Amino acid sequence: MSDNFSAKRRRAQRARGAPPAASRRKGEVVVELTEHLKRAILSGDFGAGEVLTEAKIMKAFGCSRTSCREALGLLLPSGLAVKMPNQSYRVASLDERDLYELTSMRLTMELLAASIAFDRPTFLSGMADAMEEMRQANERGDVVSGYQADRNFHKAIVRAAEHRRLEHAYALISDQVQLAFLKIGYRRRAISQIIEDHKSLFECASNGTIDAFLGELTAHVQGGLGVAFSAGERRLMPYFTARSPALSPLRPDVAKTLFGSLASESGVDELAPTSLLGW
Repeated sequence: MSDNFSAKRRRAQRARGAPPAASRRKGEVVVELTEHLKRAILSGDFGAGEVLTEAKIMKAFGCSRTSCREALGLLLPSGLAVKMPNQSYRVASLDERDLYELTSMRLTMELLAASIAFDRPTFLSGMADAMEEMRQANERGDVVSGYQADRNFHKAIVRAAEHRRLEHAYALISDQVQLAFLKIGYRRRAISQIIEDHKSLFECASNGTIDAFLGELTAHVQGGLGVAFSAGERRLMPYFTARSPALSPLRPDVAKTLFGSLASESGVDELAPTSLLGW
């Protein structure tokens, strides 16, 4: 992480009137530091596989060694960092099997949530709020807020189900999904294109049938990380439709170029190119 990032963080803290770490309770400092570390990883300031040394974090965030260690421990459940055998920490590195597992878990949960919530008023209102967030972010040219609005669109689907355990399980993988998008270059996409991608989902939810929406959602999520599934998995999830002919499997040599290891080594049947449809 660069010194420039550290300076930007300190300026932002002064601008919002936040008291220095030393004058706040230790618990507050640790929670805030954990959130700062998450944002730094998800923005790419800490790269995949980068070692998170205590010295580096203390310099970047002006925290104590004890707070640093506790924050790193709190970061582990998010899946954004891993602890090494030598007790050091590093940013998680995702491979093609991770993309496959995250996509299949995410899609299963969003399909369940949509099936529960489709006829509820909150189902449409939450997505509409996220669409408005995207529009405003696009007008401001605020890329970070645009991507967050994209994420909020899908969180709204899950939240509308009012299923506490489902929402909790979804939250556990959300940061990892965002990290996966960072890996495949999702943040190169224009917010205007992200808006268009979600318009079809919203219109289908507003005017279509539940089956039509679940099929649209499947194609959207499946295309998001460029993952295609085997015939057996499609039988288990009937909404893995044939709507995605463009998601042709990658050759193992192309997969190796993109992800650093052969797809066949992970046991994943197919990987599709990153013609990304959205978060």
